[in-house]
Amino acid sequence: MALAQSENEYVIFESAILTPNPTQIAQFGKGLTAHNKKFHGDGPYGARIYRISSGTNTGRYHWSMGPLPWSALDGRPGKEEGHDADWDNNVLAYVAPGSGATSY
Repeated sequence: MALAQSENEYVIFESAILTPNPTQIAQFGKGLTAHNKKFHGDGPYGARIYRISSGTNTGRYHWSMGPLPWSALDGRPGKEEGHDADWDNNVLAYVAPGSGATSY
């Protein structure tokens, strides 16, 4: 039964819409690039960032991690690896309030 569940495990993406503070866009870009390079290179935790250029979210960024199996969320980088502090200090510090981004 366990084998059958692992073969049919759901594959997911984690995503966030990020709104950079308009006065700190350069810092936001540098911090997000460094964070992704350090913690979200390849594999199941690989992340991509897209600048939204049309619609109601124009000027915001879409951050997406995955695809990854649901079970991989339990092993994602976190507080112990310095991920959360890096996200808070180098990404969230340059995000406008209310953008929907949260600390992981």
